[in-house]
Amino acid sequence: MKVNTDGVLLACWTSHETLKGNCRVLDIGTGTGVISLITAQRLADNQSVVKFNINAIDIDLPSALEARINFGNSAWRENLFAECVSLKDFIKHERSESYNLIVTNPPFFNSSLLSPFKRKAVARHTEEMSFEDILKASFFLLSEEGRLNLILPPAEGEIFIKLAREYSLILSRICRVKSLASGPDKRWLMELTVHRNNCDSEYCGPKEESLIIQEHAGKDYSEEYKKLTGNFYLNF
Repeated sequence: MKVNTDGVLLACWTSHETLKGNCRVLDIGTGTGVISLITAQRLADNQSVVKFNINAIDIDLPSALEARINFGNSAWRENLFAECVSLKDFIKHERSESYNLIVTNPPFFNSSLLSPFKRKAVARHTEEMSFEDILKASFFLLSEEGRLNLILPPAEGEIFIKLAREYSLILSRICRVKSLASGPDKRWLMELTVHRNNCDSEYCGPKEESLIIQEHAGKDYSEEYKKLTGNFYLNF
């Protein structure tokens, strides 16, 4: 589970426009740290951000150690911290702290057969980290205007959005991602927030976006995909 399209998409799409001053970011299930590294590069370029810290956690020890090595080899080594800890245990000693941004590329298989390889099963299935765990952590850890950003397939995305209301989190932005222009939605990029964005009504609905990765199979990537991810792929 090294570098994957989902993680790069999430880190590139997540909005940093409202982040100012001192920012704290939590990366849940960091893997090799790709999302944290992209986030660090973007925050370093954000002139509104004075200082930032990114805490990256993963229940898998080899992944956390690899993320730590990657962080140490980056230009933002002083801002990145990797820890091997479960989300449930992390909440116990972090509940007094607040985060401006939480990002996660979470496991989402919950009814299919588990992989025979334990590490891969933990990374892909919800047995070790459920949607409820993520939402509970966000409820306790997000600042008043904090945001939770994640990526899921459409079916799981619908489940997550409905469940989020129970934790006072509302969908504020969504991007429906297609691998091919003629195909169905493959992923939903989602931003959830704990405030109403000054809406007069109870809920004014999310900002709707869409993204096509390739116009046709085997062809070049779309210009919109290149524009979104171009700062992080060498061949773009």
